[in-house]
Amino acid sequence: MSKVIWPKRNELMGSTVIVIVISILLGIFVGLTDLVIGKLMALIVR
Repeated sequence: MSKVIWPKRNELMGSTVIVIVISILLGIFVGLTDLVIGKLMALIVR
């Protein structure tokens, strides 16, 4: 563990914010994609 270079606090906070934002955007994208595909499948099945 002595050779590990630990990130500074500001680097860690920046990386954390990026991960949270990307996770939220990916969740929105997957949710919208699921909604659109669900509506298309409902139209096709009818």
